[in-house]
Amino acid sequence: MKTVQIGEVLLGEQEPLKICVPIAGKDAREVFLEAYAAADEAADVVEWRLDYLEDCDNQKMVSEMIKELVLILKGIPLLVTVRTEAEGGNYQGDWQAYHMLVDLLITLDEVDAVDIQMSCPTDYRQALLKKAKLQGKPSVLSYHDFYGMPTLPDITNKLDEMSYCQPDLIKMAYKVTEETELLRLSLVKEQWNVIQPLILIGMGEVGQPTRTNKQGVLTFATVRSATAPGQLTISEVRRLTK
Repeated sequence: MKTVQIGEVLLGEQEPLKICVPIAGKDAREVFLEAYAAADEAADVVEWRLDYLEDCDNQKMVSEMIKELVLILKGIPLLVTVRTEAEGGNYQGDWQAYHMLVDLLITLDEVDAVDIQMSCPTDYRQALLKKAKLQGKPSVLSYHDFYGMPTLPDITNKLDEMSYCQPDLIKMAYKVTEETELLRLSLVKEQWNVIQPLILIGMGEVGQPTRTNKQGVLTFATVRSATAPGQLTISEVRRLTK
């Protein structure tokens, strides 16, 4: 399995587990306050959940805010995500608007990596992945399911489908409600021939062990605001992964 570099941070099976802190806010003030908090905690990576921002399709405003974020983060790599409502986010635009916004993010030098949803229509998704590769911008192809845990073969089939799209990293998250489902997730890496670095998350309280047991190369932890069920604080993750 290859290693992927986001900014100066290396992500891979042989690398130490890295911590990504999501920041979210409805306006610039809230976003910047969270960015300062993430920087103070020396997060390995910061994810800006752009979908929480009011008027997030305002490309000029977004570009200016990203320049300010880079100054605040002082070298911490920036991953930017536009998460749709169907996958637990706030973005309400149509897929064409989503494509335009993520396309912008790919072109911005200040953005170190972009999230692209697997659920995006094929033409848009593949165009974004291709552009990211041409720009040398690491891509995280993501899939979130809040409604139930499928069978192990279904999970590995989905991973095969995502891997075929040739992203740099794959992020897969399922809502976990039972210990048997948690066990199923723990078997994924044994059953799937890992090609791209994998971020594998069990959402919810029962799934919390997946956030600290190196099921993936990157885990998500909070400083101020949680952006997914079951997220631990950065101090909790550090304590549990010592």
